[in-house]
Amino acid sequence: MSEIADLFDRLLRRNRWLPRAAWLRGRLRAPYHRLLSRGGRGLPLRIGGALHVRLPVDFCARELQCYEPETAAAIRDWVAKHPGGVFVDIGCSYGYFSCGVLFADPTARVLAIDADLPSLAIARHVCRFAPAVANRLQLFRTLIGEQGDTPPTVDALQRQTAAALGDPELKIDVKSTNYVNLDTEIGENQLPRISLDRFIAETLSDTSVPFMVKCDVEGAEQIVLEAAAETLETRKPTLLISVHPPYLPKFGGSVDAIRTLIQGHGYWIDVIGIDHEEHWLCQPKANA
Repeated sequence: MSEIADLFDRLLRRNRWLPRAAWLRGRLRAPYHRLLSRGGRGLPLRIGGALHVRLPVDFCARELQCYEPETAAAIRDWVAKHPGGVFVDIGCSYGYFSCGVLFADPTARVLAIDADLPSLAIARHVCRFAPAVANRLQLFRTLIGEQGDTPPTVDALQRQTAAALGDPELKIDVKSTNYVNLDTEIGENQLPRISLDRFIAETLSDTSVPFMVKCDVEGAEQIVLEAAAETLETRKPTLLISVHPPYLPKFGGSVDAIRTLIQGHGYWIDVIGIDHEEHWLCQPKANA
């Protein structure tokens, strides 16, 4: 965050002497955002202390500089070694890591996936200042995992997502986001399901293009990986997996089963960080 922006942030948002009354904060928010938004280029910040970005002021928080630093550094290092690569962001949420990739390499592409439409709207907003973002960021509203009975093509999925994101009633507001996962009771006609194998086959047919898969699906990671056997065996992407030990049993998974599955496809596993979840960097043995 720039020194001037940080000064205003300390004077207004983090000033402990200002009253915490909701009405006063509400009155200050709009002029505060207008002040910081002057110039129309967003505010500079380093996500996780590693990924330099420019963010819209309404989604730029100083705390992001400490967000999952090990993951941010792993993404930065992978992008630096693989110019022109593709970042597949499963469970992209607000899109901060997708944004980091778009800024880190102006030739990289991002395939950002989330089951929650408001979260995708926020991700698009967060990435808006990245170079040539319209040509490099693709958004998909779907569940990655067990394939549904009538999965759409990826092209159809992208068109459906774009149409849904065009709804004028859709708000860019964290209060409108929802938890949506493979255990959410919602029909395939409302939310398609597709395997990672099929998704990769249709979006990355050029086998010479390197890609990284980041997967953060709140406990359903084993289901995602079990439906990616061909991708892991033949394409060998680098993996960044957020493993959620407390939530795995809800989806019939376990830490040991995930470890065995990944290692069985010829990967080294490095646990690069542990907080409320475990962060695994998984690389093919030939490349580790």
